[in-house]
Amino acid sequence: MRVSDDGVGMSPAKLQEVQALLSISHPHGDGLAGYGIHNVHERIQLSFGSRFGLRFESSQAGTTVEILHPLVSPEE
Repeated sequence: MRVSDDGVGMSPAKLQEVQALLSISHPHGDGLAGYGIHNVHERIQLSFGSRFGLRFESSQAGTTVEILHPLVSPEE
């Protein structure tokens, strides 16, 4: 699933910060900034494996978040 907006996007530094949150075992820094993003990413990976999770892209044309999650039938 992809969610996009057509806003101003994130600065390259902010995008790098968000992407770094996805690759660490425990988020840290100023308060709880990014904790929710890290938590959702980690829960998806714990349930379905490391090839799933969140991906972020951003430019001056907006930001896109890709949610990589397998299709699961109700029986699973």
